[in-house]
Amino acid sequence: MRPLSPRAAALVATLHARAALRERWLGRTDDRLAALAALRDEATPALVPELLPLVFGERGAVRDAAVALVARALAAATPDALLWLDPACRGAGWWPPDAQTGGWRGLTPTDVVQLDVPRADAVPVLGVVGFHPFGHVREAAVAQLDRVADPASAVAADGRELPFLLIRRNDWVDAVAARAAATLERRVTPGLATAWLAWLPLLRRLGAHTRRDAGALADRVLAMLRAPAQHPTLLARLTAGDRDTRRTCARLLAEADPTPATAAAFVSAALRDPDPVVRREAVTGARRHLAVDALTAMLPTALADPYPPMRRDALVAAAERLGERATPWLMAGLLDSGRSVREVAQAEVARRGVLTDVAGHYRGALAAATTPAHLAVAAAGVGETGRAADAPALLPLLAHERPAVRRAAARALGRLDAAGNGATLLRLLHDPSRAVTRAVRDALRMHAVRPDADALAHVLHGDAPTHGQLDALGLADALSKWDRLAVLLDALGSGEARVRDDARGRIAAWLARPNASFAQPAAAQLTALRGLLGRRASALPPTVASELGAVLDYWVR
Repeated sequence: MRPLSPRAAALVATLHARAALRERWLGRTDDRLAALAALRDEATPALVPELLPLVFGERGAVRDAAVALVARALAAATPDALLWLDPACRGAGWWPPDAQTGGWRGLTPTDVVQLDVPRADAVPVLGVVGFHPFGHVREAAVAQLDRVADPASAVAADGRELPFLLIRRNDWVDAVAARAAATLERRVTPGLATAWLAWLPLLRRLGAHTRRDAGALADRVLAMLRAPAQHPTLLARLTAGDRDTRRTCARLLAEADPTPATAAAFVSAALRDPDPVVRREAVTGARRHLAVDALTAMLPTALADPYPPMRRDALVAAAERLGERATPWLMAGLLDSGRSVREVAQAEVARRGVLTDVAGHYRGALAAATTPAHLAVAAAGVGETGRAADAPALLPLLAHERPAVRRAAARALGRLDAAGNGATLLRLLHDPSRAVTRAVRDALRMHAVRPDADALAHVLHGDAPTHGQLDALGLADALSKWDRLAVLLDALGSGEARVRDDARGRIAAWLARPNASFAQPAAAQLTALRGLLGRRASALPPTVASELGAVLDYWVR
């Protein structure tokens, strides 16, 4: 929740000071009205608790301006903001006691019924009353919300009351929760479909993981929204809503049973959406609802998408729906830059018998590659499908000018023969690319290769970049207990502050788990460790250096 800006906080302080001195100012309201007018540009949900003294403890123009400001602050409130406001308003002014909040604290159900605010501002103000600490006041607020925003009347059926009712449906007082639940049930109507779309994220938040199970209500709302009559609304909000609303509309249309025209319109619109989640729903909908020819027509767009999971889903749809016509797409997928896409293609061509030697296909692609991108993909494919004998073909790529090729080759070597190429991979920790050194670290970790402690020390004191030294420290976790401590102490002599800080943190973690291993240090290890500690003690907090010294002295004795 974004806090008040410094300007807004200053205006609120002025506003409260004026309210406290109203008798001294002989009833003058000009200053408070000016402050309220200035706060219009700062109207965020965080302002609402500060306005409670004026809305429920003042009269006349000041109260009217505060009411309008509350409505403005809540006009674009998000689910997170409303969930923050509930406890914030409930606890406003209760400890320590504050005379400014007397009107809010003393609110009664009768006051709620007699609340006199403009009809346009009634829903947000009653919604705030629903955040009151007293259950009978919250119940009265729910009843008034039901009356003021009655979907059966022609007055106001825009659904602005839904988020406040949803929050109260999760109330810890049974009577309040039951009344809010009954009120919501009457509002699961097509006329409020757009409002339900906007507040579905809040309904999900207040679902099975909170005190009141909202599963049945959610099912009714979703069934209403999936109905054919709501498809035009879903299509309209798919192109005009915010991100969460567009995602919801796309998911509902993908799950529904739309007409061919609606399905085509949905897929076409969703494929152009900037959000990859919406685009993936387009592929899901196309896979379920489009005819084969229409699906074939949309595949080039989906398979050219920059988001790998999108391309993977499109390839799965092609394999599932197109039969032999999917073969060209599957063959192209073998050389996709996304690993998950390649895995689908590899499995499908092998299952269909299109290729009997997938690894041979990648070896041929590696030999024929003419661009860095093709080299990187071919190297990755060899690593995924080849064997240890393919490792020599990858070694020259470790010196390629492009980091993407070096990274792919390092990963492939780790997959094929990490133990046999451990020394070669460790030398790559000197690589200027962070992506390459991270690939080396992950490859050696994944295949449980224990690095050589001297090689790690060479990285820490050689010309390796900072990211390479940090990855070397990460690999030290695979060493034995005492070798790891030696590397960490040695790293305190690094010329890089980030490396020294990381080493200090790892030494503290080493000390915090003294019995993670019961291995006894050799005499030579103890001698080396005591010498390292003597040289590096000044780089450690005194308490840590003293504790380490005590540990080593224990083993000497």
